[in-house]
Amino acid sequence: DIYDSRNAFMVVSSLRLPVNLQDIAIQQKSSEGKTCVVALCAGPADPAQLPPPIEVWGVSANGGSPQNLCRLQLDAPCCSLDFCHSSSSFLLSGSEDGRAVLYDLDGHWENECHDQLGKRSLSISPDRSLMISAAESCFRVFRAPAIEG
Repeated sequence: DIYDSRNAFMVVSSLRLPVNLQDIAIQQKSSEGKTCVVALCAGPADPAQLPPPIEVWGVSANGGSPQNLCRLQLDAPCCSLDFCHSSSSFLLSGSEDGRAVLYDLDGHWENECHDQLGKRSLSISPDRSLMISAAESCFRVFRAPAIEG
């Protein structure tokens, strides 16, 4: 028997996910080693309605209930989420209408650009100066506007 319960992961906190989950992103907070930020997006239950917002939650490894940090309202369904490298403050989202949005969750601002319609993969450089989008048989590189801070 190779299972050793002393080395097993333990559940310290849980969050009920929406049935129609599209994507989830998790980033450890750099200043607090035992806290992480979880962002999730779901598809609309009814295509005639606005999509549900991106929900951002704070989750502690010390247990306790997750805290809802913010909700980011969308005009089109979200299809991809990713935190910027080593940062729980910058969140990149892609929507089915072609928008890619970089949110500063601490500074309460956002930058967006328009790409092709539909689902695609998005990523951003560690210094947040370049964003890459990949779909079907091509990729695009975008230069981001200068970010203060």
